[in-house]
Amino acid sequence: MRRLVLVIAAVLAFSGGAMIAASTGSTVGYVGCSNTYMTVNGAHLDGGVNMWPANGNYGGGTVQAWYRDITRQSRYWPAFRQMLAAQPTQTIWFQACAKVNENPNLNYQAALGVLAQLQREIPGVTVYISPINGYSGIVCSALGPNGNAAMVSLANQLVSEGDGPAGPYPGDLTASQVQADGCHPNDAGQRFLGQSLLGVFG
Repeated sequence: MRRLVLVIAAVLAFSGGAMIAASTGSTVGYVGCSNTYMTVNGAHLDGGVNMWPANGNYGGGTVQAWYRDITRQSRYWPAFRQMLAAQPTQTIWFQACAKVNENPNLNYQAALGVLAQLQREIPGVTVYISPINGYSGIVCSALGPNGNAAMVSLANQLVSEGDGPAGPYPGDLTASQVQADGCHPNDAGQRFLGQSLLGVFG
């Protein structure tokens, strides 16, 4: 029964139809990539106050990169701990990101490793799980034509297995909402993506 409820929640949340209950006024941390921190920045630009600040050290932070850094401790986890020390929290938003040049068969185990590390960093933490944003009418070369769908599938699988509740789906960026690289959101795109966090985390 628990898995059925979580699957339904995932479908609703990723389609933008669900509002996830989060404590009003609580601090929310995050794990993810450049589009993740830019989404967080958009939420702050839109008036959000509960998310950790945008952190450029998260750039390139795919699921596999975060997993590798558990051992290396060279970039992502040190940045995570710095923000955690400044703003302690029991709530984390985990956005699953990928790159087209990574082996997709490694994403699931890497994600489980990241989730396990989050529990070690913050015992009892609640981790909301989302995929990276999609694209409408354009293809992000770094993500590839199937990258978003793969991350949606990964996030749904993790949620269905009880690894965490479904987080918000950020939305799909159009050509007018991305930078010249065709991947990263511009100011308008960041504000657009940030709206998905406001209704959930504030």
